[in-house]
Amino acid sequence: MTQPSPQARADEGRSGFAAGWHQGWRAFLALLTALAALLGFSLPLAIVIVPLVLWWRRRRARRRG
Repeated sequence: MTQPSPQARADEGRSGFAAGWHQGWRAFLALLTALAALLGFSLPLAIVIVPLVLWWRRRRARRRG
């Protein structure tokens, strides 16, 4: 027989508003974690892509006239 995890045992006593508050807080923290992970990739990507886009637009403008 397996033992329930400490988190599962802690959640057993919650019901109603307290359970909703706790689950909402956990969802908010998960969202912040996901945003922080995306930010870690987006800044270096932006450092490469923004100059390339500006160069490309400048190049197209010279061709048009």
